[in-house]
Amino acid sequence: MMAQRATQAADDIDRAREIVRLTRHVLDGRELCPNFGDDDLHAADASLSAARRALCEYLEGSLAAPHDGCHGEIAALLLRSELAQVSLKDAIVARHNEMVGRRAGSTGRAARPRDGGIAGRAGPRRRAPDGI
Repeated sequence: MMAQRATQAADDIDRAREIVRLTRHVLDGRELCPNFGDDDLHAADASLSAARRALCEYLEGSLAAPHDGCHGEIAALLLRSELAQVSLKDAIVARHNEMVGRRAGSTGRAARPRDGGIAGRAGPRRRAPDGI
């Protein structure tokens, strides 16, 4: 299962790279964000957000000049970036849950406060006086 998630995360990062590359192409080579590593889900997520912002700004500006014929391409890239980002966020959450599960498993119990939490120290609850 972990190998499958790692493969999916690698595919998500490759998809993000492709969308950022296509966005640069549409925006005439404008640099959007720094490159990201093969295992950096958060940086890939941030890059997709930057690409989407740049595409939206370009689209807003180009609406004033209707002679530009790439609106469909930009809309398609916006949709692809949204879908890719959802998949990346799922991978981020899965990785986080995996790390939490390993921590809980290493202690042999679910994560909980060591001192019983505030509720354990407060003692019995008193009833509020009538009329308040």
